[in-house]
Amino acid sequence: MADRGPGPVPPPYPGPFGNPGGNRQLLFLMVAGAVLVTLALLFFTFLGAVYMVRGGRVSGGQAPAKLPPEVVTCAHFSTTQSSVATTDTGAMRYDVQGECPINPLALNDVYIADLEYHGWTVHSDDQGGILAYAYGRKEQLTATLTESSVDPNQTTLQVEMLTGVSQPPPDFPSPR
Repeated sequence: MADRGPGPVPPPYPGPFGNPGGNRQLLFLMVAGAVLVTLALLFFTFLGAVYMVRGGRVSGGQAPAKLPPEVVTCAHFSTTQSSVATTDTGAMRYDVQGECPINPLALNDVYIADLEYHGWTVHSDDQGGILAYAYGRKEQLTATLTESSVDPNQTTLQVEMLTGVSQPPPDFPSPR
C-alpha cells in the first residue's frame, strides 16, 4: 500500500446524531442512563429495607383496639400516636399517646382504679406519673397524664408497656 501523503483531512464522523462530536453525546447519555439505573436500584433497596423493618419488627399507628387489653387507656380514648416494637430479647414494647376527654385530676383516680382492675400493682406520684407492674404477666407499665394542649378539660395520656420484665421496679414488693 502506498503512502498517499499529505492531503485533505476528511471531515469528522458525524456520529449518531448527525453532528460532529456525536460520540460525546452518546457517551453522556450512556453515563446518565447508568447513573439513573444506579439511583433507581438504591431507591428500591431503601424501599425494601423499610418494608423489612416495618413488616418484621416495628409497626406504627395501630388503633387501640389492636393493642392487648393490658395496655389500659381511658374511655373514648383518641389515639394520636402509637407503636409496637420487639426488643432484642423478644419482649414487646407498646407505646401509645392520645387524648382522654376528661381533665387530668379526675382521670388520675379513675385511671389508677382501672389499672388495678386489670391486675396491675400501681404507684402514683400524684403529679400525673404512674408506674405499674403486673406480677403474674411480668409486665411493666409507665403512664403520664398531662393537661392537653388542645383543650384544658382534656388529658394527654402517654402509656408505655414492656413485656418480659422479670423483676418489679424499685419500691415495689418483691415476689415470694
